[in-house]
Amino acid sequence: MFRDPDPQSGLGGWGVSAADDYTVTDGAFGGDASFVMAYPVPHSIRRHFDLYPYLKSLQPDLIPNPSMPGNVSITPSLIRGMIHGHVGDFKGFQAAFEGFQGPHSAVHLMVGGDLAGTCPPNAPEECKDGSKWAPNDPLFWMHHAMIDKVWSEWQSKHEANSMSFEGGSVQRFENITIHERYPNGGPPFLHLDSALSGHGLFPDGQIADVMNTTGGYLCYVYE
Repeated sequence: MFRDPDPQSGLGGWGVSAADDYTVTDGAFGGDASFVMAYPVPHSIRRHFDLYPYLKSLQPDLIPNPSMPGNVSITPSLIRGMIHGHVGDFKGFQAAFEGFQGPHSAVHLMVGGDLAGTCPPNAPEECKDGSKWAPNDPLFWMHHAMIDKVWSEWQSKHEANSMSFEGGSVQRFENITIHERYPNGGPPFLHLDSALSGHGLFPDGQIADVMNTTGGYLCYVYE
């Protein structure tokens, strides 16, 4: 499915040229006038595979092993270990899964381009790399569905996992010491009864309302 060049249904492959910032040229999202991303500036989807993405990290002091290949973070055995481990410890599970060299970020960084949040070359100087336009790439939605699936599998492994939740509302990346203290966010802390805004797209609720994929508000399962 990935790298399918079909102009109607294919996700396309890798960009091939630095001259056009590795713009994807095939598949249904290939770089032409009919499919242009609007954010942060008009541009076409870009992908540039990098097996060693941590070597160019903008925060090297937060990367324990810069020379580690990104695919080491997404091996089946490692994912199984996360699903079976951290019993009743959501903070530990999320820290392992969402860490700077964890499975979530590894895929973003290895694919590069939009999914890695890099600024397009025609963006203004004040543009800063980040995750804000990662959803431009359709791979984002497949990747995040898998993230949700892994979390769902972890929840179902032990009763203590099913409603386990804790974390902060402010990212703490100042240095490695602070990040290790608050790996999934610093205060103000969030809880199951913390408000979850729908921003007008869906009804407001609480975090507890969306902790169960078959709990009433949500209604889906993973195979």
